Amino acid sequence: MTLMRIPSLIATPGTFRGRYLLLALLLGGLLAVGCHRKTPEESLAEATELLKGQDILSAEMKLEDLLKNNPTPEVEVTARKYLAICYIKDHEFDRGREELDKAIKLAGGPQSEVGFEALGMKLSSYLEEKKPEAALKLALETSDTLRTAPPELRQKIQFAVAQMYLVNKQEDKAREIYQRMLAQNPKNPQVEMGALQQIARIYEQKKESPKAIALYQDYVSRHPDSPIRAEALRHIGAMQKQLGQAAESSKSYDASEAEINKQLAKMAKADDKAQGMLELADVQYERGNVAETSKTLSLLLSKYPVSRYRPIARVHTAELELINKRPDKAIAILQEVVRENPNTQPAAQAQQFIQKIQVMMAQPETSGTLKGTAPTTGTLPRRPGASRAFPNANPRAGRPAPKAAQP
Repeated sequence: MTLMRIPSLIATPGTFRGRYLLLALLLGGLLAVGCHRKTPEESLAEATELLKGQDILSAEMKLEDLLKNNPTPEVEVTARKYLAICYIKDHEFDRGREELDKAIKLAGGPQSEVGFEALGMKLSSYLEEKKPEAALKLALETSDTLRTAPPELRQKIQFAVAQMYLVNKQEDKAREIYQRMLAQNPKNPQVEMGALQQIARIYEQKKESPKAIALYQDYVSRHPDSPIRAEALRHIGAMQKQLGQAAESSKSYDASEAEINKQLAKMAKADDKAQGMLELADVQYERGNVAETSKTLSLLLSKYPVSRYRPIARVHTAELELINKRPDKAIAILQEVVRENPNTQPAAQAQQFIQKIQVMMAQPETSGTLKGTAPTTGTLPRRPGASRAFPNANPRAGRPAPKAAQP
């Protein structure tokens, strides 16, 4: 009899026991919902957004809580790197490096991609703390432990060690490493150009540009088929121009353009050709040939209207309009870039460019002339190795020292 009455009591909210049981069921459901814990992956995603928004304290608390809940190794290593960023931003450098050490260990050591990234963050933390000697010591110790590492990793650590030597004002030792890399990597264009540029920069800082020119000329003469030959010739032309050697500079730039055109003739893919034409425009711009630069960009845009490099070419076109003292036309082009490429880096950079032009136009001393030059708005995506004649062109990829990874 009792068993038969229970369902009727539950179904009859008007009775005391019915109200009690119904309330208990509702509370139980609410508690069950409230007790749902976020997964480590969800917590990591939230912490990442907090860190992006510069809410360091909230991100730090979220990450510390996450690490107490036994996340997977993949989540843990990322969480520890991000927690290290929080600590370092708060100038708690030792705590940050402790987290990075744990991340390196979890990743399997500095020989792994993730581990090496954490090592780069650790090197950067010493530099931020104004301890370049400690950064150099760490780089050298890592180099000793990675003597048998794969070539690509060895190259990265060699760049890091050389960079630490430069930071510690030991240019000769840095140059020795770069020269060794040139000898060890005769068929790796990116490594070769990175080492060449660094050695040349050392010479230029010492006011020894002729030695830097000779370095590039020697490379060009010994590597007639190198894919970075055009860029090496461009560097020669730029330095000769700075030294006032107009005739020699013109010849070097001519040779660079000829090399690019030779490479363009061999290219089959549309995007490759668009990249090459951007490089050609850079050389033409750098040597001061604005009219030819404009023709090259116009040809690129007409021949490859759907290329992923179109936004970059359009921004460069806007820069030329600004140089020709047509700021309104430059803004109109940039606004098209923003409309055609929503939520992309080119659109964001174009918007920044617009704002800078508007600021320049509002200033009495520049509104009439705009000083005949385009403002630098940051960097836009370019292919690794592309030259940097345009104010908005991107520095070469593959910087010598590893940098802290930002979420």
